[in-house]
Amino acid sequence: MFSMAGIQNITNEMIMEVLISMNERITSIEGYVGSIDGRVGSLGSHVGSLESHVGSLQVHVDSLERHINSMELKIDDLREELLSEIRPIAKAVDKDAKTIIDHEKRITRVERLVRAGK
Repeated sequence: MFSMAGIQNITNEMIMEVLISMNERITSIEGYVGSIDGRVGSLGSHVGSLESHVGSLQVHVDSLERHINSMELKIDDLREELLSEIRPIAKAVDKDAKTIIDHEKRITRVERLVRAGK
């Protein structure tokens, strides 16, 4: 239980000193809270600025993606156009090569026949 024995020696001056000390501590705490509040506000403005920059970056990324997709389509079209030009040439070269080989075989046979007939 609560004892009243030690309370008799407390003076008004002692009470005032405790109250003044508590007031100083409260004022100090209020200063810290104000400082923290200012830092939180500053942090909030930085976060807002970052969000703005991220949004701007997203716009640029979207634009780049559209350009890349457009370039891919153009490259595919160009590829098909080039292949449509090259395929007939390749077929002609293959056909000519086959003709040359066939003629070479015939010439080789004729040369053998000529040597055999000598």
